[in-house]
Amino acid sequence: MELSCSEMKYVINHNTLKFVIFPGSMNHSDIKGNWTNAGMLYFNTSGRNMYGETALEVSCYGESVSLKLESNPRDATIINCALRATIY
Repeated sequence: MELSCSEMKYVINHNTLKFVIFPGSMNHSDIKGNWTNAGMLYFNTSGRNMYGETALEVSCYGESVSLKLESNPRDATIINCALRATIY
């Protein structure tokens, strides 16, 4: 089962590990901060965790034109680790 939601965007700072996820209708530049990377993301719920429960997994892609920043494969790793720590 895949979670259906409208396009979401994110900004992240790799030095502080802080990030913000927000609706795609907003510009990246609306989120004030010292960001190192930015892009779009989607939530995938097709996997399972070690308990057999539906697992939430984030994938990041693209870039922010307004901030002139690109996404990075590490972005998804940081966000997924934070979400797992919060949810479980």
